[in-house]
Amino acid sequence: MLENLKTVQIWAEGVAGKVHLEIKSIGATGCEGRSSTTMMLVGTQQRLQLSALGMGGFKSSCSAPVQSELRYNMSHSNAVEDFAFPLLSGESLADAICCDANFLPYAEPQHTFSRPDVALFSKLDATGTTTFYDSVCGIPLFIAPRGRSFADFKADTTEHGWPSFRPAEMVAGNVLTDKSTGYVTSKCGTHLGSFLPDEKGDRWCLDLECVAGSPPSLSLRGSVQQ
Repeated sequence: MLENLKTVQIWAEGVAGKVHLEIKSIGATGCEGRSSTTMMLVGTQQRLQLSALGMGGFKSSCSAPVQSELRYNMSHSNAVEDFAFPLLSGESLADAICCDANFLPYAEPQHTFSRPDVALFSKLDATGTTTFYDSVCGIPLFIAPRGRSFADFKADTTEHGWPSFRPAEMVAGNVLTDKSTGYVTSKCGTHLGSFLPDEKGDRWCLDLECVAGSPPSLSLRGSVQQ
């Protein structure tokens, strides 16, 4: 029923220029009397059909469960309250965004990094660099800022709404980018976010939920690329 509908979000982003969207239909999940839904978005030269989120149960692409205590308070943030879709029972926002194939096209709520209960940049060393680790297996993914200032890193992230990284900051071999789809994953199978170049060049626009892990234990570090 329509009164059950909580949030509708429409978002598009790409390389510098205008984005034109024509909305053919919008459906919803989790509403009384609905067994399935289909959303059709028609954009410039592309069409994306999304259907029945969560109907097949949790479909994990990750090599292991999400770490129980993520950095930057991500395991306890209330950002899930602003996520546009209901999650399966017992599923966290990190489970959905980083591992659940049902939610592959979706990101954590925009500006999650700046929520009061997260406040990412207040927790980083403004005079040095920070290593961002996979939220599942703990391998290092990006080290930022590199090749630019802390202020530039913060401004880039603030402009786009998600932590945004540049080529010099990537840990080679640990991050896999499918430029045909824009999907970015780690070599552990964790879905990290999207590859979205802009006028400044290549850019990895990632979910903080998925890069807020801790490094593996000392006994495992020998087998992990540093």
